[in-house]
Amino acid sequence: LEGALESPGGVRGFEVAFSRALLDRLRAADADADPPPLGRRSRAWFGLVIRSTLLGKLFRPLGSPAAGLGLALVGIRVAALGQPLDADGFADHEAVGRAYAAWSRLTSNEAVLRVLRAARPALVDAFLHAT
Repeated sequence: LEGALESPGGVRGFEVAFSRALLDRLRAADADADPPPLGRRSRAWFGLVIRSTLLGKLFRPLGSPAAGLGLALVGIRVAALGQPLDADGFADHEAVGRAYAAWSRLTSNEAVLRVLRAARPALVDAFLHAT
């Protein structure tokens, strides 16, 4: 990603901001061993995300509810990684929401979905072994 951003013609103009934000997110996530805990508001919001995944059949591109829920759980973890803490010591709700929205847009991309379909067994494992 760094190479694509630095090389002329590597990333089209409208993709530069997204690519830079993605790279910053990956660096922040890589620096964190464990995500900070989620506060009550974030847990409630993600409960709705998981219900929407099931009721809206948003897992269909991945082939199974377990793979879709695995992807949602991985997304929640990625969204929380590297986020600032609020006054109560929880991951900042607004920052986590923005990060999860970006994750959702990324994983809706057809090229990314092809990779995720290939990783379906890992997504099912993420769901089956979630704690």
